[in-house]
Amino acid sequence: MVRPRTSCPEDDELIVLGEDLIKWCSEETKELRCRFANWYTERGFIEKEWKRIIDNPTFRPYYETARAKLALKYVDGSINPSIGNRIAGYYIPEAKAEDRELLKYKSDLAKEEKKEEIKSLSELQLAKMAFDGQLKQE
Repeated sequence: MVRPRTSCPEDDELIVLGEDLIKWCSEETKELRCRFANWYTERGFIEKEWKRIIDNPTFRPYYETARAKLALKYVDGSINPSIGNRIAGYYIPEAKAEDRELLKYKSDLAKEEKKEEIKSLSELQLAKMAFDGQLKQE
C-alpha cells in the first residue's frame, strides 16, 4: 500500500508530473480517459494530495492545459456524448458559467411573468388563491 504524502512534491517533480499529465490527456488510446482521478490514482496519489498539487503555482499551468485537452475529447465526440454533456461543465468552466447564466435568466423571466400575472388578477382572485395556498409571499 502506498503511504499518503504529507506535503506537495517538489517543483522539479511537479514539472515532470505536469508534463506526464498533459501527455496522458493528449494520447490517442482505446483506454477511456475522461477523469483526472484515473491519472493521479495510477501514480499513487489520493484525492486530498491531488487537490494540493493542482493548487500549487508550479503545477497549475500544466493542469489548466491538461484540462483543456481533456475537454476537447468531450467536444469532439471521443467520449460518449451523453457522458460528455454531463461532465463538460466541469472541464469547460465557460460552458458551466453560460449554463448558469441561462438558468438564471429563465428563472428571472419566470418570476417576472408570475408578477405580471398576479398584477392582472382581481383582489377577489388573489384572496381565493391566498386562501387555497396557491399564492406565496415574496
